[in-house]
This record gives sequence, C-alpha cells and structure tokens, in this order.
Amino acid sequence: MLQEQAAISSAEVDVENCNYKMTIFICNGQFLIWNADDVLKLRQEHHIIGNCIGSLPWKPRQVIQGSLPLRLSKVEAAYLHERGFVSLKDGNEIDKNNFTPSRKQELKLSRMFQTTAQNTILKEQKATELDNLAPTIIRGMAEKHKQRVERTGDQVGSVKFDTFKEVEINKTFSRLEEHQWLEMPLTSSSYDELPGLTDYSFEFGEMEQLMYDVFCDLHHQGFYMTNACKFGGDFLVYPGDPVAYHSFYIAVCVPQNKKISGLEYSRYGRLANTVRKTLLICSKNDDGDVDYLSISWTGIAQSEEPKS
Repeated sequence: MLQEQAAISSAEVDVENCNYKMTIFICNGQFLIWNADDVLKLRQEHHIIGNCIGSLPWKPRQVIQGSLPLRLSKVEAAYLHERGFVSLKDGNEIDKNNFTPSRKQELKLSRMFQTTAQNTILKEQKATELDNLAPTIIRGMAEKHKQRVERTGDQVGSVKFDTFKEVEINKTFSRLEEHQWLEMPLTSSSYDELPGLTDYSFEFGEMEQLMYDVFCDLHHQGFYMTNACKFGGDFLVYPGDPVAYHSFYIAVCVPQNKKISGLEYSRYGRLANTVRKTLLICSKNDDGDVDYLSISWTGIAQSEEPKS
C-alpha cells in the first residue's frame, strides 16, 4: 500500500498540482511553512494539520490559537516531500548581513507610513468618542467654572470644548510611536535567494520509521492526525478536520516484537478511557503491513475503525 503511494510519479504530482510546490523552510531542525495559502492548502487538500507556533499580532500572549509559521513534524514533512508536494529550502542560510542602506531606508519609510496611518485612525476614533460625550463634558466644565468663581472670584471664562478636545487628542497620542503596532512581513526577498535542498534525506530511526509508516497508512484511509503527546500517545486520529470533529483514537506505535505488560495495557486503556477515546496499538507485521489492536472499556462507542 505504502509502496504504491510512493510510486506516484513526479509528472503526475505536477499535473495534479498545476506544477506548484509548497515550500518548507528547514530551520535548526524544524520544518516551517510561512505562506498562509499553503497552510490552507495543506489542510484542505492534503489533510495535514501541523502546528501554528506564532502569536497573533492583536493577542501576542495567547496560548490557545497560534499564527504563522506552521511547524510540521518530521513525519508530516517527509510524507509531503516523498510525494512531491513540496520543495525544501535551507532556512539556516539566510544572510544576516543583508540589511543594505536601501533596505534600512525602506523599513524606515514603512514605519513612518504605519505611524501616520495609525495616528489618523486613532485620532478620528478619539474625536468621535469625545463628540459623543460632549454634552456630559460641557456640563462638567461649566460646573467646574462655577465652583472656581465661587471659590476664588476669578471671572476668567471656562475652557472651550474645542480647545479641550484638541488637548486631549494630542495628549493621547504623544507616545504613540513607542507603542504602535508594526506590520512585520512574513516573507522576504531573502527567502527567494535561499538554496534549494534537492538531495535532502529524511533519516529515520526504528521508532520514527514505524511512526511514519503508521501515519501514511492512517492518512491513506482518510484520517486526519495531530500530535498526541498531551494524551500519552503518538497520534490523535480524527475522522475529519479537527475543526469540526473530535478525535476518535489515540494511536500508540509499538514495535511488533516488543512485549507489553498487562500493567501497560491497563495504563494505556485507562488513559484513553478518561478522555473518551479508543486506544490503537499500532505495529508492522512481517509482510510490512500495519496492524491495529484497539482497546476500549465497555461503554465506549467505536466507529470507523481503521482497516487492519
């Protein structure tokens, strides 16, 4: 099965994908994708989820939902590369001294433009807010003037609302440049100059190879998979996109010749039962096919179990 999939010719892949290949940047052993369209394409067409590890610009301290780049596991990256869906580039080769004077000037002008644009928008918002509060502000100013006259006898006229409004707007944005939001480009011309890795080889150890084979087999059956470290397994297995479905299985990859004690079976089963999932013990038989042993406590519903 896996051999048949691997035999897909590069010509067939190119025709199917209109000669377009997504780019994976390999940076310090991590496999990253920076193009948002590619991330969507991976999810919708290739059922590859990955893990967004960036922070959203409007909520930088959040931990629930990430932004670009998308980090792929070694297994996911190898799966895509073997089938010709992606090209690889060495992200470690970016020239850190490529900020020429013209590039620095370009960044400076970009920041000035962003500052001006944000000033304009925020001043308009502040002006609208003050105009909506104008009746309350004017009454308050009149009351303060009346109290000052009674207390000091000073007959100087009260501050006009337009003057007050101008002062408040200028006070609000006096430090905007220090706290403004900066638009950071996710792609750079430097990326285009990075060398391609045409002879890159994904080297797997015994367990990594088993995980790769299990991933390919489940993926071929139409399942989606994500990392299952937080559930004590290797993969969380979904019947559809994780956005719309809960995972059905926790897949644990075990070499065929490894002995599993009753205590380990109980531990795995109880863990899966606690989170309302079915445990899959995955291994390869002597014929090279992937076998599955499912374990579930009585009362846990099963459906769409992968074919052995």
